Amino acid sequence: MPRPFSIYLDLLRVIAALTVFGVHAAQIAFRLADVPTRLAHDAVIVFFVLSGYVIAFSARERDRDLATYAINRGGRIYSVALPAVLLTLALDVLAAAIDSRPLGYPYAKLWLYLPFYLAFATDWWFLAEDMLSNVPYWSLSYEVAYYALFAAFFFYAGVKRIALLVLILAIVGIKVWVLLPIWAAGCAVYHLHRHLAMPRATARLLFFGSLIGFAAIKYLGLDAGLDDAVNALLGGLPRAYLRYSRTFAGDVLVGGLVALNILAARDSDFRSLARRTASRPIAAAAAVSFSFYLYHYPLLLFADTVGPAADGSIGRAALGTGLVAVAIVLLAQITERRKPAFRAAVARVASAWSAMLDRLPALRRCFAP
Repeated sequence: MPRPFSIYLDLLRVIAALTVFGVHAAQIAFRLADVPTRLAHDAVIVFFVLSGYVIAFSARERDRDLATYAINRGGRIYSVALPAVLLTLALDVLAAAIDSRPLGYPYAKLWLYLPFYLAFATDWWFLAEDMLSNVPYWSLSYEVAYYALFAAFFFYAGVKRIALLVLILAIVGIKVWVLLPIWAAGCAVYHLHRHLAMPRATARLLFFGSLIGFAAIKYLGLDAGLDDAVNALLGGLPRAYLRYSRTFAGDVLVGGLVALNILAARDSDFRSLARRTASRPIAAAAAVSFSFYLYHYPLLLFADTVGPAADGSIGRAALGTGLVAVAIVLLAQITERRKPAFRAAVARVASAWSAMLDRLPALRRCFAP
């Protein structure tokens, strides 16, 4: 992968993470009523396209086999997801104690809900469970499903591939289905990159055209208009039942432009991104971007409860938001930046699973690629 392009993907990830953080900080800390909240959702769509691209690249260039793929994906996701669950639990309990208010209903049956959260099943079929107060956690329910679908498609063939794809799709349900084309678009861009090269002038035209197209869509409200039309056509079912997938029509439109942007970015040859003055801060920010996404919401809520943002002052809200950002960066040093330790833990689980399959030859044959 060309270095300028790799840095650009990191930059895109950082922009998406900071967009989600900024939108939620504006809502919670600054109490702004007219924040364009759809931008936070658009940022998640950017994550999905990026994820599809990076997973396709990693599977072909690095992972090579199913065991390595599973260990790397598990280490990556749990290095932040598990701390996010524990952090959210702790902050919710502390905030409730400070405010003298009851905790939500999941706390009455944590023995049931915690495994449910850690299995990333919050939005499968018609389930609609936020992970305690951590609303952004919803997207992991989709990400993990897409990881599993990709593994079934990439590492298996023939009847096993079809059976596993059907089984996984049957487990995860319609909300995951309707956003799957967006994630798959990222995979498609990677495969196009393996066989297609554009002249730099053409690539840059498409690159800046995708940005102008996105701005036009948001300014004219084309994505929202398309969502309204599809919702009406389907009798209101998307808004009634699809939760974070209810805007899937507009999301596909935005996701297509993101995919076009990434397709054009590689051959646009933005060499200035490879300079150390640009690449080092971008890489450093990208290294904590997942933490920003998964830790910020419970921290902002907690800061709003107990911290300097609580009186509504803009200056104090800014200070509280800054302290949350600092806390996320510090937490990332012992979670997201320590992925090898989590990969080792996942590898031990995988080894135990393999040992169990050794005692059940028929089951091993079912799971063997």
